[in-house]
Amino acid sequence: MGWMTKYDRWNATVFGKMYRMTGKTYETNPYTTGLEKVSKDFTEFGYGTAATYFILSKLQAKISYEHTYRLPEAFEMFGDGQENSRNADLKPESSHNFNLGVMYEFDFLRDNTLQTEANFLFRDSKDFIHKELKQPSMRYLNLGKVQTKGIEANVKYSWKNLIDAGANATYQHITDNQKRTPSQTIGGTDNENFNYKEKLPNIPYLFGNLNLGFNKHDMWIKRSEFRIDYFLNYVKEYYLSWPSLGIKDSKDEIPRQLSHDIAASLSLQNGRYNVSVECNNITDEELYDNFKLPKPGRAFNIKLRYYINK
Repeated sequence: MGWMTKYDRWNATVFGKMYRMTGKTYETNPYTTGLEKVSKDFTEFGYGTAATYFILSKLQAKISYEHTYRLPEAFEMFGDGQENSRNADLKPESSHNFNLGVMYEFDFLRDNTLQTEANFLFRDSKDFIHKELKQPSMRYLNLGKVQTKGIEANVKYSWKNLIDAGANATYQHITDNQKRTPSQTIGGTDNENFNYKEKLPNIPYLFGNLNLGFNKHDMWIKRSEFRIDYFLNYVKEYYLSWPSLGIKDSKDEIPRQLSHDIAASLSLQNGRYNVSVECNNITDEELYDNFKLPKPGRAFNIKLRYYINK
C-alpha cells in the first residue's frame, strides 16, 4: 500500500508492505528413524519512503529509505535433493536500505543527448541469507549482521534515432559485521568471529558493461527496422571462500572475466515479422558462474517472431 504526492519540482512516496510465507516439509527424526513434519510460518511488515527533486530542469536528485525483508526461497530452505543441502531453520533476511542519487541529462551540438546518473547505496542487514560451499554440496545460511556500501554509475548517449551507447559500473563492499557468533552448545559463551569486517566470499565486487547500438528505419525495405548491438561485460576476480582463511596463494579464486556479445535484428511491415540473431561470448572466453562452475562457451541463437494481429 502506498501514497504518492507531486508538487512543483517534488515527487514523494510513502509505502508499506506485508511479507508472508508458509512452508511445510518432512525431516528424518534421529530418535524414531521416522519422518517428522516441519512447518515454517513468517509474517513481517516493511515500510519506506522515496523522494525526487529537480534542482534544475534536467538535474534531478533522488533519495530513499526502506525497511524491507527477503523471505527464503523454497529451494534455499528445503534443498533440491542434489547439490543444494536443506536448511529448514533459515530465517527471513531484514535490512535497512538507504539510497542517494543524482541524474543529469543535457543536449549538446545537434541531436546529441547525454544522460549521466550516480547512486550511493547503504544496506544494514540482519540474518543475511548467504550461500555457503560445503563439500561436496552447498547450502544457504543466515549471517547475523552484514553491511553493504556501494556506488553505481551510468552513462547513456544517443544521436538522433541512429546511434546509442551506454556504460555502467558497480562497486559494492559487502562485509560480515557480526563481532561474535552464538555458541553451538547450550549454556556456552559466544565465540569470536574470525570473519569480522571481512568481505563476503563468492560475491563479485566490481563489475560493469558497455553497449553500442545502431538503429535504422527503412534502410533496405520500407516499413522495416534494422538494429545491431555490441556488448562488453566485465567482472573483476573475487575469492570463492573467506579472504582471511587459508593461504592466499593457494586460495580458490574466480578469475577476471571479460566477454563480448553481438546481436542483430530485423523487423518488417512495422513489426509484424521479426528475426533476430545473436552470438554470446564471441571470443569463447572461459566464464564462470557461482562456485567457479564453468558457463557454456560461444553460443549462437536465432529467434523468429510473428504477430498474428498487428
